[in-house]
Amino acid sequence: MVRFALVWMAALLALAAGCGGGGGSTTSTAPPAPAKQWSSSIVLDSNYVPSYLLRDPIYASDVAGNRMVLVLRNDSGGNRLFASYYSATAKTWGTAQPIQAAGTSADFPTLAMLDGGQAIAVWRQAGATTLSLMAANFDPATGWGLPRSVAPDVISHQVASRGGEAVILWRPGVASGNALYSCGFSVANGWGNPEVLALSSSAAVGQFRIALDTAGNRLAVWEQAIDSWSNSVFASTYGPGRGWGAQVQLNASPVPGTAGYQPRVAMAAGGAALVTWAQYQGPNFPANPIGSYYAKYSPTAGWSSASLAVPEVIDVLAMNPSGFVLAMCLTPNPRLGNATFSLQSSTFSGSTWRSLSTLAAPTTTGLNTNPPSLAVDSSGDFILAFLASQPAPSGAFDAWTARFSTTGQSWDTPAKFPGQSSNVDFVQAIGLPNGEASALWIPATSAGSYGVRLANFQ
Repeated sequence: MVRFALVWMAALLALAAGCGGGGGSTTSTAPPAPAKQWSSSIVLDSNYVPSYLLRDPIYASDVAGNRMVLVLRNDSGGNRLFASYYSATAKTWGTAQPIQAAGTSADFPTLAMLDGGQAIAVWRQAGATTLSLMAANFDPATGWGLPRSVAPDVISHQVASRGGEAVILWRPGVASGNALYSCGFSVANGWGNPEVLALSSSAAVGQFRIALDTAGNRLAVWEQAIDSWSNSVFASTYGPGRGWGAQVQLNASPVPGTAGYQPRVAMAAGGAALVTWAQYQGPNFPANPIGSYYAKYSPTAGWSSASLAVPEVIDVLAMNPSGFVLAMCLTPNPRLGNATFSLQSSTFSGSTWRSLSTLAAPTTTGLNTNPPSLAVDSSGDFILAFLASQPAPSGAFDAWTARFSTTGQSWDTPAKFPGQSSNVDFVQAIGLPNGEASALWIPATSAGSYGVRLANFQ
């Protein structure tokens, strides 16, 4: 009997040990996290103006995941600007609030998010004879401030932000001369004063871009006429306490007899930056593109010489926090009248551009000529959103997405965003914390109840 009890007790101890008891231990493996995927889309706003009056970005996020969307509504006799705010803490979208006064009309609004859920909206507003540049800032605690006039006469503008600062760059109307102006906003100090960039020529300014880092360094790049038939690409850098520096001509002589257009810029921490531009063989712009050139900027070493990046025209450029760059090209160039073309990409790291690779074509009838939207998530991967035509003879477009893995140096398979039932002519993606992303798209017509839609990658 004693022997049986001892055997029985030993068996119990062995069983307990096998179950992790009796001081024993086992290693358990947690199930893998489910793969992220795009959620079903939601209707954010069903009262909107078609997107031909919009430009990227109208959707933005801060590092905590607070978000904002700008929408134009036909309200009070004009296209009035509204904004919806998403709180990362409450995980809800608020009711759209008007930014403009009733009876005013806006076009081409742009948006920048800053730390703590703060934001600025910038737009053109119709006056008696000119278009004014207007701006307003948002604080989650107090809402939207009163709109302020940034410039009385404007043709076009850009806005960018990083951390607690934002900057507006704009080209004034013809009556104000050919120039570029900037104005900064910071969470700590509010609005700064407008500053003119020191342009050495009175010739017409074309496309321009602006970028900045969290330390307050800025870089502006623009195209400007150098003779009767061609442009060149120029840049100016800005540092806290010293203002804007003298302009530098980036494409002085990469190839004799060529002209530079369509500059793009991306800036890393510490003020280092990369600029690309399209190079054309003159004088028949844009009939003879020869590719995209680039130059690197270092606050300590200055500008590198211009070199060939890729043999196509770069439309979109983005840089992740580690300085890895992804560039997108529409090829062959749709500006030359090509009706069917594809998306190609190249990456740049250190000092090397990789050969162009073609994204898997979602359709056989081509892409919309609007530039694709390219965003970076918190893990350093890239999210692409673009428009591709529906099967013939529709003539309409769907919004598509694809994701580029920096680690794997590869694209996933392009897919349509969920919940589309109308012709789309605007799409934009943004990166979010935890390797997540979000996208917004807008149909080409305001008829029906389709609405401005959002989907999340999570």
